[in-house]
Amino acid sequence: MRRETSWKAAVLTAFILVGVICVIMAAFKSCRADEEKAPEPAPAAEAVSAADEFRAPAKYEPEPEVEAEIPPRTYIGSCRLTVYNAEESRWGYQTATGATSAHLMTCAVDPSVIPYGSNVIVIDKDGEEHRFKAVDCGGFSGRWVDIFFDGRIAAGIDWLDECFGGDFAEVYIEEAQL
Repeated sequence: MRRETSWKAAVLTAFILVGVICVIMAAFKSCRADEEKAPEPAPAAEAVSAADEFRAPAKYEPEPEVEAEIPPRTYIGSCRLTVYNAEESRWGYQTATGATSAHLMTCAVDPSVIPYGSNVIVIDKDGEEHRFKAVDCGGFSGRWVDIFFDGRIAAGIDWLDECFGGDFAEVYIEEAQL
């Protein structure tokens, strides 16, 4: 019976020693981490008083919002609006700039009026902006925006009437970026 008790006592002692060693190592590691993260002491002129230590933390105030810089716009004027599709164009989806036409995202323009790569902003009848990238030219000249509509032309014309209420709309452009 004595041997069984001494064996159990030895195992229990070993477990206790391992636990104590783990606690000591964790405390040592924590102290080292605190030393590495410890801020440099404040200069004497900025010493913190005991009263300041117990003061409530300052109320959180979010950073003031910085408005995104709006690229400069150029007013083109009232422009004629039309739609075209890949079937109507002998070039298909290929454009004059080498870009691929995209449904309600690209448009054809007269490059002497609206430079290629410009963001073309067309204002609809409700005052909302519709953006297109000027990547193509058409068989027209002057203030004209021919919007790529990947579908039947009749459906595109219906869309123009619904959105813009006719064949003309106010147009702005932002800097050319191909």
